[in-house]
Amino acid sequence: MTGNEFVINSQSIYQVDWATEKFVRRFEIEGDAAAMGERFSDSLNIAENVTTLLSNRHLYIFRTIETTDIDSTLQLRGKLSLDAKGDNMSRKGSRGNSIQVLELIDGYLVSVIADMPPRFSTLIDFDLYGRSELLLYKTIDSLSSELVNRRPLNATFSYYYVFGGFMASSGIWLVTNAFDTFYFVNPDKNWWPPDLDIPLSALILAALVGLCSALGTHYMLRNAGLPGPSHVAWVVLNGFTGLIGLLSLCIGVYFQAHELAAVPQLIARDLLVPAPSVHIPVLSPDGKFVVYGERDGLQYNLKILNTRTREAELLFNTARLRNLFWSKDSQHIIFELDNAIGHLSIDSQNPPSYISMLDRAKGHYFLGPDVSSPEHVLLVRKAADRYSLERISFSGQSEEIFSSSLKIVNAVYSANDDSAFIQLMSAMDQNIYQLREGALEEIVPCGVLDECFLDTYDAASQTLWLRLDVGIDHLSLFSWSAESRQLQLAQ
Repeated sequence: MTGNEFVINSQSIYQVDWATEKFVRRFEIEGDAAAMGERFSDSLNIAENVTTLLSNRHLYIFRTIETTDIDSTLQLRGKLSLDAKGDNMSRKGSRGNSIQVLELIDGYLVSVIADMPPRFSTLIDFDLYGRSELLLYKTIDSLSSELVNRRPLNATFSYYYVFGGFMASSGIWLVTNAFDTFYFVNPDKNWWPPDLDIPLSALILAALVGLCSALGTHYMLRNAGLPGPSHVAWVVLNGFTGLIGLLSLCIGVYFQAHELAAVPQLIARDLLVPAPSVHIPVLSPDGKFVVYGERDGLQYNLKILNTRTREAELLFNTARLRNLFWSKDSQHIIFELDNAIGHLSIDSQNPPSYISMLDRAKGHYFLGPDVSSPEHVLLVRKAADRYSLERISFSGQSEEIFSSSLKIVNAVYSANDDSAFIQLMSAMDQNIYQLREGALEEIVPCGVLDECFLDTYDAASQTLWLRLDVGIDHLSLFSWSAESRQLQLAQ
């Protein structure tokens, strides 16, 4: 494909085949959009997998491979509104903004950095610093999209661009944010961190620079013949200017380190996409550790790896490792063996200990950690054609929560209100029920071929989180409210 195969006018995309001298219209804006004056406003951006084109109202997404067939109509694969949902997205195609598109299995993920100031700024452009924001969208189908996440970017996001143009950029940043706050341009902006603690050395250095600036001014004006008050005014002014200049620079550098340190660390992909010898790596809920089993002959070396330092520590060896889990507080590792469930505290010198034995020949099986408590697990035991759901503490104390003649597929327990959510499987279905005061109430019907997964329960908001493909063609996150008794697709 050559660089001059496409011609874009206000409402159409044309393609030229120079070999056969064809000139074909591949796509055009139609219907109400055309009648309301929508116009293409940019050139075609052709990447390896995704091709995009901006109009004054939408971002159009196509598949790059489909641009090669000149005899077919170019199919629209995604359409993102630039001014949808009041997000002020009409600015995002303008100067100083960035758009990235990632193809998913069921659509596209679009990240937009809006209001990013240009690299070479004038003083007027400093009003934009600290107002950039990152918006993440997902296309639902070829004509609609939804906002997934939105996060304001701190002023230091553009710090290097500012520093390249103005030495006193940090001071200008501080003044701009203060102006926003005090003149109610943006009254909610937290422009002065409440835990700011400027080092004493920075204050002493700023005072010394101010003093040197004042003495230098006094020395240079010693023979100028200025009146006494004017001489003193110039000395004080230049000394104060030198102090403010250095102090603002120090504050700016501090802000940069302070804010960047607060940004969650990105976890390297290779920690969770392991080598063939690494078995079931599991990331801790706080993101600080990865626990995994490393095959060594006929056994596994259970190791814990610090995601920041990348240092791994051997915990113990076992020959029958099946699965690994973390407790909700990231303080305990729960391991499933062929015939037992055990745990190990990462902050303790105590050796690993068993929680409960499992007789798989009798139909016993492990469900996982109890999401309502960091020191309990859930497992199922089968006896006399009945399945019993048990909640067991790390000390081995067991409590039967529920029993049924139907197989218990999964369960989530709520210790706050002593209720549970249980998924039961029969020959026809695998419905999800709420167990409350000893009675079962069906809350989510699931067919035997449907994908239905219980994730967790938030006791504070009385919300159960599930992943379902019921009524839709792909697995999605749903929430069920215990208060309203309503199931809805998570937004």
